[in-house]
Amino acid sequence: MKKYLIVFLFMMFVLVGCTKPVVTEEPEIDEVKVSEVFDSIDIMYSDLENLNFSKEDTVSEIDRIKTLYQELNEDEKALVTNYSDFEEIVKLYNQYLEQKAQEEAEKAKVEAAVAEAIALAEAAIPDTSYGEKLELPNSYTSEDGIEVYIGWATTDPYTINTNGVVTQPRNVATRVTLTAVCRSGNVSQTINKRVAVGPLAYTELPEKPVFAYYYSNQRSLTEMERQTINVINLSFGGIDNDGNVYVNGLKHETVLQERKYGIRVCFSVQVKEGFVKWTATPEKREKLAQSFVDVVEEYHFDGVDIDWEYPEGGDQINGYVEFMKLLYSKMKKASPKYLVTSAMYGGNGVSKYNAGESYKYMDYIHLMTYDLNSADRCQHLTALGASSNGYSSVEQTVAYYLGAGIPKEKLVIGAAMYGKVYEISKTATKFIGEKPLIAPYSILYREIRNEYLSKLDGSSSRVKVEEKWDETAKAPYLCVTEYNTNGEITAKKFITYDNARSMTLKSEYVFANDLGGLMFWELGYEDRQTNDLVKAIHDVFYK
Repeated sequence: MKKYLIVFLFMMFVLVGCTKPVVTEEPEIDEVKVSEVFDSIDIMYSDLENLNFSKEDTVSEIDRIKTLYQELNEDEKALVTNYSDFEEIVKLYNQYLEQKAQEEAEKAKVEAAVAEAIALAEAAIPDTSYGEKLELPNSYTSEDGIEVYIGWATTDPYTINTNGVVTQPRNVATRVTLTAVCRSGNVSQTINKRVAVGPLAYTELPEKPVFAYYYSNQRSLTEMERQTINVINLSFGGIDNDGNVYVNGLKHETVLQERKYGIRVCFSVQVKEGFVKWTATPEKREKLAQSFVDVVEEYHFDGVDIDWEYPEGGDQINGYVEFMKLLYSKMKKASPKYLVTSAMYGGNGVSKYNAGESYKYMDYIHLMTYDLNSADRCQHLTALGASSNGYSSVEQTVAYYLGAGIPKEKLVIGAAMYGKVYEISKTATKFIGEKPLIAPYSILYREIRNEYLSKLDGSSSRVKVEEKWDETAKAPYLCVTEYNTNGEITAKKFITYDNARSMTLKSEYVFANDLGGLMFWELGYEDRQTNDLVKAIHDVFYK
């Protein structure tokens, strides 16, 4: 037993003696790697405000630091004491990514909305047009609530403007390119599409047309006006210092739409100084005449009306005649259907225009048989018949021009849609023939109707209005007496004008004497609610 115990102890000794002691090894620290991570974080964090996460090198640096840090052991990571700064950077980067994702999603919505707006704009542009207004959208809202602005451009604003108004050419079809730019924020798309605009056929003029000068209150015509008027003289354009004719802010886009109803729209110019300068030599006449043709063709007018009031002296009269000759030739060459007309003085204005020669170069002469009154005594503005109460009349004017050898079918007599007011002494008894206190001044027909004709029934205690008729002159006039609250006379006025009766007689005079037609100055002065004067013309010309 003892022997066995010794052997056991010996063996244990041997085993114990042969076993080496266990030594715990310290982990190795790579100070270079730690420093690289630490310093990289420190550098990036120190410029935190200027970090641009959209730059590739910034993102690469973040990924590099992440990788280096993951390669460190736990003890090395513990030495990167600024790692929380890096976590802040990563947080900001993640926020940037989220924001970018939202922006890209929003941008995708905007791009889709803009694409839908482009499709809407394209659908609004027809391949061809025959004068119908184009409904060009100016905006679009998507189902996501994205607002898209739609802007328009055109290669020919006088045929199709950016509001979609189409003005048809007369002679040949015209091609116009419309451009739509759809924009929402920074996203935009553009589309271009050509439209063929078909020509507008002429309506033949009646044997005796009705011409309307249109100077003020330019808007669409009433139905009665459309049924009566054949030609509008849109007034007035101008001539610049270089001899170029310009439209001068006229509402041509609105008025030219009346051509769809068979009405011709001509372009009237009244610039005495411009005519004097630019008809003085052959070269200047050439430039001015060509400019008239260019404006007519560009804007799609149906002709021109020359209102030179008036040539003075032989040189100017000769310049007028030569200019009309050249203008007529150029206009008829551009289109035989273009009208060339000229306004001439009422009374004996023959010599002022050498009308016996110049009439050959115009389709019609517009006789300005108004303003035939004197300034120093109460007279008729636009009398049909000759009388002592006017220095001239329609009948006298026509006789002068016929006496110059002008064909009667070229003579168009004038009527007035305005009047003249003479303020006279409050003690005056006869009104007509009285001397005025001041120079007579103009009043629109609609003002006459509203301010004076409306009181013919005696409804006003302060204003007494009497309408009288001069049978010899075939002209109306008003005698107006004004009172104060005590019933005392405070003022008297004589008003000369055209009314429905005198307008009817002038219209009948055109037919009775087989003249060219009737014109009036000007449509904007009419009472557009009642169309009294236009209706009087209509009832004679279209009975």
